[in-house]
Amino acid sequence: DGKLSSLLQEYDALLVRQLEAQRLHFEDEIARERVRALQRACGGEVSEREMAEAAALKLEISALEEEYREVLSRAMAAQEESRTLRRDNQALMQEQKEWRGGGGGGG
Repeated sequence: DGKLSSLLQEYDALLVRQLEAQRLHFEDEIARERVRALQRACGGEVSEREMAEAAALKLEISALEEEYREVLSRAMAAQEESRTLRRDNQALMQEQKEWRGGGGGGG
C-alpha cells in the first residue's frame, strides 16, 4: 500500500510538471504569434534588435518544447506503471479475499 501511495504521489508530481510545461509551451506560442504580428505590422521590416529577440525566443521555445516532450513521455510512462500496479494490486486483493474466504477452516 505504501509503494502504491508513493507511486501515486510521484505520478501526481509528474502531472503537475506536465501541466507546467504545457503552460510554458502555450505562453511561448503566444510570444511567437506576437513576433509574427509585429512582423506583419511592420510590413515585414523588423529591426536587428527585434530579430535578435525573435531568435532568442525561438531558441527558448525549442528548448521548452523538448522539455515538454520529455515530461510528457515520463508522465505517460508513470501513468502506464500506475495502471499496471493498480491491476496487480487488485489481483492480489482478490487472491487475498479468496484465500481468507476459502482456506481458513482446516484445523
